[in-house]
Amino acid sequence: MRKNQGKPKLAHIFHMPKALKGICTLLEWGEQKYSPVAERGWLEYDAQDTLDSLMRHVQAIINGEIIDPETELPHAYAVLFNAAMYVELTCHGPEDDCPPGTCHDHGSSSPTEQLDLT
Repeated sequence: MRKNQGKPKLAHIFHMPKALKGICTLLEWGEQKYSPVAERGWLEYDAQDTLDSLMRHVQAIINGEIIDPETELPHAYAVLFNAAMYVELTCHGPEDDCPPGTCHDHGSSSPTEQLDLT
């Protein structure tokens, strides 16, 4: 018998297919502009820069601009990506222990190597 009590049900994320598609679509756009994520390091981002980008995209939505003129994708995709990346950059230790303003090093450039599904 599996002991899954108290563990997050990661399958819940699949109830948000538009959000997942948005993050992936923006990542693919970034790979075209820069280079594949695997080549430049998954966490080569700065937490403050990520937060600033998130806020710029939120401000654009507030101002009525739905589509980012640079990416030609919804600003909401960038909001989702930046929020997710900010969590990756600022959370450390146990999954539920994420004090703001702290960075950690996963020791890996691949997010799949970081998954702990136990």
